[in-house]
Amino acid sequence: MKFENIDQLLEKYWEGETNLQEEKELRAYFNANNIAERHKESASIFQFYKSESLIKMPEIKSESNKVVQLKTARKKPFYFYRIAAIGLVMLASIIGINKVTQVAQSTNYQITEVEDPKQALLITKHALALVKSKINTANSAIKENVPKVALTNIIKNKIK
Repeated sequence: MKFENIDQLLEKYWEGETNLQEEKELRAYFNANNIAERHKESASIFQFYKSESLIKMPEIKSESNKVVQLKTARKKPFYFYRIAAIGLVMLASIIGINKVTQVAQSTNYQITEVEDPKQALLITKHALALVKSKINTANSAIKENVPKVALTNIIKNKIK
């Protein structure tokens, strides 16, 4: 077998792109005695595979000369944990939704219908003034706290 072909097959093998026939060729090459020096490192892996495949599991016989199957340990069923987690998420969602609806129901909104356009304009101006005051309050809080955040970021960068 040509060494260039082996190099190409090894490259494909390490990439996981070989088929069964190509892997069979590689095993045959590495289990033979004439291995090139540059392939010695890879040969140990293939020889390990061969030695491990030769190991046979001993049979355990009972007193009646019947072969006893070894039982594997059963893992705990994970589906129980999944169901429990789903139940907790649903319970938390129900509680959260109930609290939100209670807050929404306890808030009293005043709905009035105004027919006079001047009075409607006045009410709209009052509502917009209220919104403006809330936005200004939020903006002033942001302006006060942004320099603090910027300073902490500068300090963190200097520590790194």
